[in-house]
Amino acid sequence: MIKKNAHWISVIITLATVLALLLSGCSNSHAVFGATTPHPVVLHHITRTIRPQSSSPKQVAAFMSNNSSNTVIYFDPHPDDEVLTFGVPIRNDLSAGKQVYLVLMSAGEHSISREVINGRYDRQSVRPSQTGRRVWCKVHHRYHNPAAEGYPYMTLETFGKSRIQEFIRASLALGVPYSHLVIYYLPNDHFTHAAVKRIMLDWIHRYPGATLKTMSAWDVHRDHAMLGRVLDELYAEGKVWNKVNYASVATRLKYDHNHWPIIRLTHRQDREILKRALAVYKAWNPKRGEFALGYHSVPAQFDFVERHMTSKRVAG
Repeated sequence: MIKKNAHWISVIITLATVLALLLSGCSNSHAVFGATTPHPVVLHHITRTIRPQSSSPKQVAAFMSNNSSNTVIYFDPHPDDEVLTFGVPIRNDLSAGKQVYLVLMSAGEHSISREVINGRYDRQSVRPSQTGRRVWCKVHHRYHNPAAEGYPYMTLETFGKSRIQEFIRASLALGVPYSHLVIYYLPNDHFTHAAVKRIMLDWIHRYPGATLKTMSAWDVHRDHAMLGRVLDELYAEGKVWNKVNYASVATRLKYDHNHWPIIRLTHRQDREILKRALAVYKAWNPKRGEFALGYHSVPAQFDFVERHMTSKRVAG
């Protein structure tokens, strides 16, 4: 009898633990998903994911089981790439009635805009040897001083959080549903083949009939190129049926090959939607927590997209 009671007590404790984990994942403002599991539990430290919405178990099941060929999944390397490189095709897919999921791979914490907003390099910079050296702001034509301008100095952690907030606001402005935004925390500038492949295979398992879209293996940024390389390999292995690679704006500005097909907005009214999404990254109002981080990082790329409103598809 004692052994039987001990067995049932063990079962009850196990069930209670699992239930607590599920409830904690669903009751928080951000439901958490492991990169290698459909359950809302953190299982892997290198690829922690966040779905920015509270979800019921039924919603979670629906999210994971959908295998519609009408689904498009964008693997977005860093905040702002979803508007700069993918803004046009995302709007076209949404206008065509596609179910668009936007998967952010990294907080993009190594952007130079942190140093620009802080006004100087520090020990957390990519170049710590430059600590103390001032950084000129090309947007406001001055050296920023957080204390004098009335906003807090940005650490790497607070900067990453601010970049993600810009990503969420811009994605919503594009028209991507809040429940279709997923965030991974891969280290900026250090995407590994294994981590990227694990994430992509997880999404292929969830949506076997989906079209996967990302950057090109020829991209000038190594994180971008890693996404393109892994997607190309999965396609060659027959694990992905439909995929599209795009040239990032940085790549287009350096190697804008004429044979790359130009992608234009299918609906003219979508120009205003894309402009609003771009404007999120240009908004400067520190009192409201808006620091124009994307624009401070790559102003020329934002100006290029506003002028041309196009993307380019890379063959292969």
